[in-house]
Amino acid sequence: MTTDGFPADRLNRILTAVETIEESLGVLARKQRLSRDEYKSDSDTRDIVERRFVKMTEASIDIGALDD
Repeated sequence: MTTDGFPADRLNRILTAVETIEESLGVLARKQRLSRDEYKSDSDTRDIVERRFVKMTEASIDIGALDD
């Protein structure tokens, strides 16, 4: 794969977004071990899970917006 004609700043933004998604997936995989009752009773865990989904959504949108 060549990066000729592909600006370095755009490539760096994509790589940063992918790293964010990978990191968030790792956190979510660890939280997946919790039972439904544990999840519901722990507001900190719910906040972490919700924030990770937000971060992944934002990273995905950022990647998609690079075409603009």
